Amino acid sequence: MVEPRSLLVSVWLLVATTLAGCITIKTVAIGEKTALERQLIGTFEPLSESEILVSSVRSAAIQHSRQTMADPNADLTWRRTLAARRRQLFNLDELDEFRAAGCIGEALGARVVTRQCASLPALPPDRIAAVISEENKDRDALVAWFVSAGGPLAHASVQKARRIYRELILDHAPDGCPVQTDERTWQEY
Repeated sequence: MVEPRSLLVSVWLLVATTLAGCITIKTVAIGEKTALERQLIGTFEPLSESEILVSSVRSAAIQHSRQTMADPNADLTWRRTLAARRRQLFNLDELDEFRAAGCIGEALGARVVTRQCASLPALPPDRIAAVISEENKDRDALVAWFVSAGGPLAHASVQKARRIYRELILDHAPDGCPVQTDERTWQEY
């Protein structure tokens, strides 16, 4: 005769072994970020000195802009600066294409100029002229804002602000972009 207690233990063992085959444990690695996490959170890249300087000007300028919202001229300057930056981002793909082809070069003073190039992109020459004109106007607006908005560049000369801005631009210039090194010398970046 089988004891009720051993029968109960046998049934529990039978149920446990049956259920053990149905249950799976999924392990999750916490140490590595998924692609979605990297996309949402971003990745850490150390900032260059120029980027740190520009970011401090930007945050100081935003604070200055909030303090002077009652002044319509300050608001107008802020809107012009934002419009200039938006247009820069809109033209960036064409600008990079022209710079990579060597048709536009980065001149001294944070300006872009027309260069002789071997293969002109498949756009009309007046489009290249328009991109150059718009980019130089946008850069002028940003440099003026850097100097007028307060922060570390508030007392800097426009030429110093242009040099700093040019360094930032060159950090992100495409390979093959012609860069002016002095009054008469150009080199490929």
